[in-house]
Amino acid sequence: MDRGRDPAPAAGDRERIWPAALAILLYMAGGAAAARMGGWALLAFSAAALAGLTGAALRKGRGRYYGLCLPQAPAGRLLYYLPLAAVSGVNLWFGARMNGAPLAAALYAGSMFLAGAAEEVLFRGLLFRAVAQRSLPAAVAVSGVSFGLGHLVNILQGGDPGAGLCQVCYATAMGLMLAAVLLRSGSLLPGMLAHGVFNALGAFANESALYAHLVPVSAAVTALAAGYGLYLWKGAPRARPPRRRA
Repeated sequence: MDRGRDPAPAAGDRERIWPAALAILLYMAGGAAAARMGGWALLAFSAAALAGLTGAALRKGRGRYYGLCLPQAPAGRLLYYLPLAAVSGVNLWFGARMNGAPLAAALYAGSMFLAGAAEEVLFRGLLFRAVAQRSLPAAVAVSGVSFGLGHLVNILQGGDPGAGLCQVCYATAMGLMLAAVLLRSGSLLPGMLAHGVFNALGAFANESALYAHLVPVSAAVTALAAGYGLYLWKGAPRARPPRRRA
């Protein structure tokens, strides 16, 4: 099994890492601005970002190249995605509650679900494929580590440094896991669903209990995500790698 390189790209593809990085920066800036404007603005921004990114990826029949297709491997090879489901449900590990008024919670859940799906297209779609032209291990590492480090913005915006660093750690592990899921399944859809659910369930999390157990919960999520990602990288058969159409 070749874990080292992706199929040879079409001419000019090797120049697309920086546009993918720029798209991520613009997305982060737009999301921060929309969040300050309120729930409806954030929902509209997340929906527009997901629609624009998937539209760009699907243009000229490139859907499967970027993973916008059904999984290409049997679910059993990926342990039926059970570890992925466990990680995506972490916000309910200590029970559920309504955080805020029903409309505000619904707006938050919807915008966060769409944002999680859009981030998968950015990090495990555009960025992953741009780096995979050179090296698949580098693509997994770059898409995972950059995703984790992107959460440092929460500290820069005045968040709790301890909580922010925990988030960076488990988000990095989750990013690596989601890249491995893409690599083994050939599809972004499981990761888009899991990432969206993880984000959306934050609207119904028992935040006081989660915060009281922040370090052990972060460690558990990091270990589970890293272990599942390592299993997929080392043990599960890889889906047939996609080739980009001219």
